[in-house]
Amino acid sequence: MELAAGDTRGLGFGHVARVLELASRARGSGRVQLPGLEVVRSFDEMRFGLGRERRPFISYVNVPGLTRVPGTNLCISLEMIEKPETSSLPDHVYNSQMGCIDWNRLSGPLKLRNWQPGDQYHPMGVPATIKIKTLFQQARIPVWERTQWPVLTDSESIVWTRRFGAATAVAAWAGSSKILAVSEVESR
Repeated sequence: MELAAGDTRGLGFGHVARVLELASRARGSGRVQLPGLEVVRSFDEMRFGLGRERRPFISYVNVPGLTRVPGTNLCISLEMIEKPETSSLPDHVYNSQMGCIDWNRLSGPLKLRNWQPGDQYHPMGVPATIKIKTLFQQARIPVWERTQWPVLTDSESIVWTRRFGAATAVAAWAGSSKILAVSEVESR
């Protein structure tokens, strides 16, 4: 606690007891606010820090282009592939590193924003629309990683999210003539 807060003034036995109680739970998540310190539990991990407020971001993206995800060391790369039959695309159009979207199925300008509570979409390989929060829980994504989680939208809906890929309605397929390749890269 001292390393995270920088000092133990204002912290007493009761504060330590609350942190130990949070750590001793069999399962789940939680948060303890202490003077100058926030302790967050998510799944089997705990994070001690100064606390971070949610900082929403939204920006229009350029194609082709690279857009930095604020508060992270990630950038989202958008690349247009106009003749997929002559490209070096793998046989499948989505893996954990890249999502491929049929450009002709998109409507309106593309925006990159962070995940918001209540967001839902229909990712490839999932039988129906699902809340992104449910995907986070299934993938065991800690709560502190979720606040700046990138989501790509067109004027109507979510078309791609980090790790979970393209939405079924706009995913590239064998007959797609223009493909938008979406990938994440670490920034320097």
